[in-house]
Amino acid sequence: MATICNDKQLIKNYINEYINNSLDPDKDRFNGILESYIGLLDTAADDELISFVSRAHIFQGFLLLHKGSNDSKCLLAAYNERAMRDLLLTLPDNLPATFYYNDSVYNELIDEFITVNEKIDTCTVRGEKSCNEGIKKIRQTLTGINLIESKKDPVIQECKEYNSLKGRIDNNRFIVEGSLLVKRALKDGQLVEKVIYSGNNSPDIDEIISLCRHRSIPVYNTTPGIMSVATDTHPVPNIIAVVRLNVRGQSSFIISKYHNSILILDGVSNPDNLGMILRTADASGISSIVLLSNSTHNLNKNAIRGGRGAVGKIPMYVADDDFAFFKMLQENNFKIIGTSAKSPNESFYQTDYAYPNIAFVLGCESHGMRKEVIDLCTDFIRIPMAEGQSSLNVAIAAALIMYEYVRNFYQH
Repeated sequence: MATICNDKQLIKNYINEYINNSLDPDKDRFNGILESYIGLLDTAADDELISFVSRAHIFQGFLLLHKGSNDSKCLLAAYNERAMRDLLLTLPDNLPATFYYNDSVYNELIDEFITVNEKIDTCTVRGEKSCNEGIKKIRQTLTGINLIESKKDPVIQECKEYNSLKGRIDNNRFIVEGSLLVKRALKDGQLVEKVIYSGNNSPDIDEIISLCRHRSIPVYNTTPGIMSVATDTHPVPNIIAVVRLNVRGQSSFIISKYHNSILILDGVSNPDNLGMILRTADASGISSIVLLSNSTHNLNKNAIRGGRGAVGKIPMYVADDDFAFFKMLQENNFKIIGTSAKSPNESFYQTDYAYPNIAFVLGCESHGMRKEVIDLCTDFIRIPMAEGQSSLNVAIAAALIMYEYVRNFYQH
């Protein structure tokens, strides 16, 4: 999660670092906007300018929000999609502003978070979206706690639809259950549309209601019996939240100019393993996850629960043509590292991970990677093991590999 940075000199250093290292061949326009913000850092009042920094072990991007009396302006500079999503999650809700960002590759992602008044002309040039009424997509007005007294209530029927994987995918919505995950979704800035709880209030419920009021998110109260229609989980949770998340395929895959690190899962079928992998990938700072066509979907209920807030935070894609996806990676000079305990190649301790575009491929729990996927890898690594075991659980293997990659950032 991006964090507030009050050190103006540090922000200046980040801006200058970005300007000096920019890989955009047509960078002058965006860099000119960046330089104007350096001046704002010296002149704007403390309550007029908010700065956020995204870090995943190393500096990944920054957001500068200038609250003007007539028109607020927001500038986002991200080195990869993970960082851009991180920054977008920190945006205040319902704040009209003009948004500027550094790369048009993020257009679709920006549209997921920013809604634009149709009466305002918009344009996207070199990653700049200029609109006077762009706001983060949370526009409800909260007037109090809404009571649901019928199982046929439209809110309950809507949630019931999300009990199936098809319903979640078709509607770009999923449900998180329990106080821990609901609070995490709210605090992480995810696009929570509504919260429903049953029974009496508790300190956890009161905290969640307070978070919802701060973000103008509707809250509903009902009975445990009615809640059992909204969710098919047993035992029935006492609180759930509906979260919006665009389900994205490989045609929407973002390859940014910096620091692309991808985890590719080939045939991982156990949703509990998938959930653990998503959780670790989120913690390790991997920039995105791709589920090949034979893998369990990331919107599987157990994967959502096991991900502990990762779904909605870390970019995730579902491939429909595995081999076309690998071809795209090869065309963009990715180092594609296959993993196998039987690999004759070097131990993962000896591999050079300092590579601009890198992808790790892990296979299914029982058979590993498919042969046709193995043939598409450019490199291979193995996790050394003492005699007696021939393989590791895929979630454990993923954790070891991702954190060995992370260690690369701390060696200097």
